[in-house]
Amino acid sequence: MRGVESLVAFGRSIKNTFDDSFEPPPQADWLEPPEHASYDLQTTGEETTLVNLDDGAHAWLDRAHQASRFRLGVVVTLEVWLAWDATPPQPDSHLVVHIGEHRVGTLDRGATERLRPVMTTAATLDELPRTRAQLVRLARPHRPFLLAIRVPRSGQLRGRSAAV
Repeated sequence: MRGVESLVAFGRSIKNTFDDSFEPPPQADWLEPPEHASYDLQTTGEETTLVNLDDGAHAWLDRAHQASRFRLGVVVTLEVWLAWDATPPQPDSHLVVHIGEHRVGTLDRGATERLRPVMTTAATLDELPRTRAQLVRLARPHRPFLLAIRVPRSGQLRGRSAAV
C-alpha cells in the first residue's frame, strides 16, 4: 500500500510543480458525474484514502482507465462523486463512490465520518459532492485497480457549490 500511496503522491507533486491551479482535460461525457453531483469537495491538510472497490466494478474501471484523458503512467485522474448507501443515511451508513453513472466502491468508516459534514451541507443545497480521484492500474489479475481519493484531516473540510 505504501508504494501506491507514494505513486499517487508523486503524481500529485508533479502536477503541482507545473501549475497549482491545474485542471485536467475534460472527460468523456459518460465519465462525468450527474448534474446534481455539483458540490465541489475541497480539502486542505488532506490524506489519501483507498476506496473499497466492488467486485463487479472492474470492467467499468478498466473502461474508465482507458478513456481518461489525464494520465501519468498507470495512474489516471478523474472525477468521482459520493452518495450515501441508504436514504436517508443511517448512523452506520457508508459513503458510496461513483464514476459516471456506476457505483464502484465504498469508503471506510473513518473517511465516511470525516466527510459527513460536507454531505450534510451538500444535502441542504440538494446536491452531492464530487472530487478528483486517482485510478491506478495494477499488474494483479484478482484486484487490477486501486482508486484513491483525498479526504480531509479532521476539521479541515470545505466545499463549494457549482450553483453559486
